[in-house]
Amino acid sequence: MYIKLNSISLLACLGLAITAAVPLSAQTKTRTAVSAKQIAGASLNDTAALLPSSDAILTVDVKRVLNDALPLFFADDPAALADVNAEIQKFKTETGLDPRSFDRVAVGVKFQFPRQGVITSDMVAIARGTFQAGAIVSAGKIAATGKYEEQKYGASTIYIFNLNENVKMLGLVNTRVSQLAVVAIDKNTLALGDLNLVKATLDSKKGSQPNAELIGLASRSPEAFLGFGGNVPANIADGINFPSDQISQNVKSVRQVYGSATVAGTRLDVFASAKTNNPEEAASLNDTLIGLKQLGAMVVSQLKVDQRKLAQNALENLRIDVAGNEVQLKLSIPQADLATLMRTVGKKKA
Repeated sequence: MYIKLNSISLLACLGLAITAAVPLSAQTKTRTAVSAKQIAGASLNDTAALLPSSDAILTVDVKRVLNDALPLFFADDPAALADVNAEIQKFKTETGLDPRSFDRVAVGVKFQFPRQGVITSDMVAIARGTFQAGAIVSAGKIAATGKYEEQKYGASTIYIFNLNENVKMLGLVNTRVSQLAVVAIDKNTLALGDLNLVKATLDSKKGSQPNAELIGLASRSPEAFLGFGGNVPANIADGINFPSDQISQNVKSVRQVYGSATVAGTRLDVFASAKTNNPEEAASLNDTLIGLKQLGAMVVSQLKVDQRKLAQNALENLRIDVAGNEVQLKLSIPQADLATLMRTVGKKKA
């Protein structure tokens, strides 16, 4: 099995959202009332409702990333915040798209099967915020210095930017960006990503709700800054040589996945669930995951000291439970471990 994610859409979906530029002064968290967060969640779902029919969706509340997640991740490393800001500014200069003005982003993923054993994907992001969509498109055209084309599609004009640039997401991960299609849905909403899905977004009928089930899965944790839900392709395991037939059957039994990431005080709570066809398959998957967790405990001793402690804490904090036809994983990461993780990632980057 070979799985290829289209990098340009990944940048559009995640780079603009999760990388939301954090001012260096944002060292304290801004807590809002629960009712306001519930309203924000509803708005996020409204944004996701604009996506065309998708196999998986990802929702990002950029304000929660800004106010809660990134200050937690970089609490011990203000220099890393400076690096993030520098990369964001570089992206803005090169593309005309300013992540600071984005409030929420919803991503739709559509899987493609060009040949047996190969899965590729196209992606589109719906971005809403305080920006003026037309102004951002105009800024992008200026920044592109002629490296774009316009394509009329119905009553809309799609702008296709030919970037061919390496761009860093979060100031950590290099992503090759080749082509980005952008269209204004309304004055505060953009669709951007792969051209075919941008067109599909424009074709979507208002109120049709083609992704209602996936949106429900992605929004099960109202306090989350990130949520996802997806249908697992039936042939996901084709071409993979698993260590055992049981693991192969366990992977094939998963029909849907969903999860979230939430800041809770000074820790990061990560949740993921795999839905199988029946409780028997879930029980088998649960046993396999518990076995792999135990095996991981033996492997940890071979890691470097800082990585060993981080992995040990993760294994100790990881909970694996079965609930009906679902296997649920819950991991709570304290801020101290997040700081260690960020330092480890920073060393690898250097």
